[in-house]
Amino acid sequence: MTERDLRKLEASIRLKMDDIKNQKVSLKDSGIGALMNMLKKRMKPPTKN
Repeated sequence: MTERDLRKLEASIRLKMDDIKNQKVSLKDSGIGALMNMLKKRMKPPTKN
C-alpha cells in the first residue's frame, strides 16, 4: 500500500467518523471497525526475521 493509499484510507475514516457523529449511530453499527482494522494492518512496522 502506497503513501497515497494510506492517506485516502485515513480520509475515508475521517469522513465516516463525521457521518457517524451526524447520524448518532453507534460505532459498532457503523462498520468503521473494518476500516480501522485495515489501517492498523497497514501501519504495523515490518517484523524482523
